[in-house]
Amino acid sequence: MTQLYEGLKEGKSVVEALQAAKAQLRREKPDPLYWAAFVVIGLG
Repeated sequence: MTQLYEGLKEGKSVVEALQAAKAQLRREKPDPLYWAAFVVIGLG
């Protein structure tokens, strides 16, 4: 979550920030248990 909000603070869109945060987390912890639950709800 920290990485997501840092990306938003840098001016990334919600989708870009979430993708970057999940990519970093997947490199550190490849098991989906750690990253699969993070999804964006309510854009549009």
